[in-house]
Amino acid sequence: MRTLFVSIFAAGLMIFSPVVKAQSAKPADVLLVVDTVKEELKLLFKASLTTAPSLKRLELNPKRPRHVYQKAREVFLKVQVLRRLNGLDEMRLPEAPTSEVTPANVRDLVYASRDGLKELYPLYWIAEASVEVSKKNNASPTDVYQGLQGVSQLVDALGIPPVVPNDVFRIAQVIEQDMGKLYAARMGQAYSGSLPEPASGKSPKDVYEAEMAFLADLKAFTESAENAAIPAGISIPPQFEGRITPGRVLEIANSVLAEIGSLKVLAGADMRQELPEPPAGRTPSNVYDRIVTAHQLLRALK
Repeated sequence: MRTLFVSIFAAGLMIFSPVVKAQSAKPADVLLVVDTVKEELKLLFKASLTTAPSLKRLELNPKRPRHVYQKAREVFLKVQVLRRLNGLDEMRLPEAPTSEVTPANVRDLVYASRDGLKELYPLYWIAEASVEVSKKNNASPTDVYQGLQGVSQLVDALGIPPVVPNDVFRIAQVIEQDMGKLYAARMGQAYSGSLPEPASGKSPKDVYEAEMAFLADLKAFTESAENAAIPAGISIPPQFEGRITPGRVLEIANSVLAEIGSLKVLAGADMRQELPEPPAGRTPSNVYDRIVTAHQLLRALK
């Protein structure tokens, strides 16, 4: 099928909508919206006479709103691909927060995804979506992240293509850019030192291991450097022992991006994210190059 060749992140990243100041929210409020979206997505399966997949729960380390926001953005972008494959226009991607991410920021981004999904209802002959969801008052950001993982799985099952190295490369470019901005803010000048040589023959597992090493050094940096103690610190995701896919690599890349974003807030760095045009023909080696280059900038920080 032609849809298998569509990059999931070829949608939306260069288009921004105005930021609406978010009202306060708690993780329970966000999870209520996420659970509602999950139930509404199941209506699409029912309308097309198919069975919604059983959702797999991940083994997760503790999450903060900054990590949940990255997952919510991933879901938003997948929704845009689903819209495009169904003949609808892509929506405008809200700008990322310029201060430490809050549950309200996450909620607003999930609302945006929900709005995008509602416009699919007529295509599935759904006149009105009515679902019942109970609020889980003791929900944590980790619970919200797990819920968004379920939303992501449901959207995947509606026919969007899997994550490919092109998708991960795009996020890795943002990681490298953000590390450059963090370096400039902390050091007062752009990085001008040596850079790693381009790699070849790398696999998704190699990229995953490079990301995990980067996260470990980010954690050490936040625990030892001046003005680097980000909220709740950095919790390293559990080591994954199965086959490493580009999707798994993307998961860790989003964690890296979340931690760097929090460090940028503390450093007073430029919080704008310059998201590149969708790439083509990228390999795991290209992604690896961006990750190890960003890691080099971290090692040069004081």
